[in-house]
Amino acid sequence: MYQELNSQKKSLITDQYNFRNHLTGLAHKKPDELLTIDILKLRKSVEAKNLSPATVKHVLVLLRMLINWAVRQGICPMRDSSKLHFDIPKLDNEKTEMLTHEQIQAYEAALAKEPDQNLAALFRLALVTGMRKFALLNLKWEDCDFKNHVIVLRGEVAKKGKTEFIPMNNAACAILQGIQRTESEYVSPGATVGPVRPSAEWRSDSRKTRACQRTSGHSTVCGMPMPRFWCPAGKCPSTLSRNSLRTAAQR
Repeated sequence: MYQELNSQKKSLITDQYNFRNHLTGLAHKKPDELLTIDILKLRKSVEAKNLSPATVKHVLVLLRMLINWAVRQGICPMRDSSKLHFDIPKLDNEKTEMLTHEQIQAYEAALAKEPDQNLAALFRLALVTGMRKFALLNLKWEDCDFKNHVIVLRGEVAKKGKTEFIPMNNAACAILQGIQRTESEYVSPGATVGPVRPSAEWRSDSRKTRACQRTSGHSTVCGMPMPRFWCPAGKCPSTLSRNSLRTAAQR
């Protein structure tokens, strides 16, 4: 029932995987039959598989979420906190990776050789704003507020599903103003009118990517703010395939 009513949930595939691999042992129990000892045993069994602390947390959070969802739907009574308590592990795995001065230069040199400079602008914009691929491909001109120097990250394209505002620094402003506009409402218009999703090739490349988390302050490299940046794992910017990128974001 949960799967049917939440078929559009982004994490549904991950939830299904975690349920099949870690929660089927509890499937025979009703939520009001679960005890804290069951949760402790579950945690120990997942940890015994030498999985990451993040996976352990996700499994426990998934079970708690399913129980709370069932309660909200009136399927089962509210859990008794004196009998069922979730001790969710806390994680401290935030990492920040920064490109070196040489990597920035190599990256810019590769983009300078790209025949499609409108496409290259998206990668420059990712560098100076930290925007994700999906948000970049679906960025509209109406999202770019040049007067107040902000970029609106609409909820439907944001990772958290909530509208956010990204500061438009001078570098981002110059990049956007340098893009050749078309009749489309999108900054990088596609063959279709609606929002554009990354192609299969782009998604394949993205599985190899690693994202650098936003820094607490405004760190700069070559004078450019770098809150977050993504690039193929094991490759410096100079080895990025321009043909692959052009095909992946073919508009």
